[in-house]
Amino acid sequence: MEEKNLADILSALYKRRKTLLGFTFLTMVLVALVSLLLPNYYRSTTIFYAMSPDVAKPEYIFGQSSAAMDYYGSEEDVDRIFSIAKSRELVFYIVDSFDLYTLYKIDSQHPKAKAKIAQKFKKHYKVLKTEYGGIELGIEDRDPELSAKMTKAARNFINEKSTQLIKSIQLSTINVLSSDMIQKQKTLSILADSLISIRKQYGIYNTETQSENFASQIAAAQSSLIREKARLNVLQNSPGIRRDTLAFIKARVQGQEAELNALLGNDENASFNIEKFNQGQGVFDIVSDQLEKATTEVSYQKQRFNRVQSAHQSQFDGILTIEEAEIPQVKERPVRSLLVGISGILMFTLMILYIIVIEFYGNIKIKID
Repeated sequence: MEEKNLADILSALYKRRKTLLGFTFLTMVLVALVSLLLPNYYRSTTIFYAMSPDVAKPEYIFGQSSAAMDYYGSEEDVDRIFSIAKSRELVFYIVDSFDLYTLYKIDSQHPKAKAKIAQKFKKHYKVLKTEYGGIELGIEDRDPELSAKMTKAARNFINEKSTQLIKSIQLSTINVLSSDMIQKQKTLSILADSLISIRKQYGIYNTETQSENFASQIAAAQSSLIREKARLNVLQNSPGIRRDTLAFIKARVQGQEAELNALLGNDENASFNIEKFNQGQGVFDIVSDQLEKATTEVSYQKQRFNRVQSAHQSQFDGILTIEEAEIPQVKERPVRSLLVGISGILMFTLMILYIIVIEFYGNIKIKID
């Protein structure tokens, strides 16, 4: 076969230029006509950021943390929001909310209806992470108003689900705190009952005050008894003292001895005495200290429980919307000029190849042995 150079190829193409240009032009016209039959699709988009769980933490809400609050979520928070945006639950929420079975003309009773509707919807649904750490969500439809409504509904669903996740964690904390608080209150009740029993058994009401009182009372009783005994001895040895006077003084001495015995614990019938007090003081102090600590713990637990419960009941968002979903004014697709241009280039290229093959290799005979 004779070798061909570039001049020969260009010459052949020039010779068949009408055919080349004709087919190319015809293809472009046909594609343009077909593209006019294609429906217009409009895409509505919204951009939002993941909010940090810090906005729902009690220590930040009530100003109990010295650390600065992070308003924007971390990479893990973005991934959590992104997983909700890509979830099957969101797909079928939009499907059911906007009756997409009817819109996409899919029989909902078909065995593979769910798979078909999900596949169809995902062709019109796009969610991606932006270069600045946000999330862009877009839904396209032939109706621009419906496109905006579905986009808003999808974003609101993501916000609600994200908020529910944070609230579910708070609810778990509330349940744990509530259970722990009930247990601490039971312990508090047991300690309070024990302290009452110890008070009755040992006659203790305040260890510090009673200790001082017992010391002063015993010292006073001892001094008074010594004085009365000395007085009795003097009067007994004095002539002319009446018997009733001596009897009265003896009675006073006996009374003071009984009072002193009661204070010292020598009288078993006495409700308050130093011996009982000393026996019960250690136990009383231990139980009293435990009761005080338990009361403080229950009080702190109640405050913490109330703060978490208030945070759980508060209103907050899981996402921060930067760009609202609006009704699109310009169609997303098809780009008819692009379709026509690409079809023309492809046909032009194919025709060049065809002409080259026909002109230079058309006389090749394939011999089969």
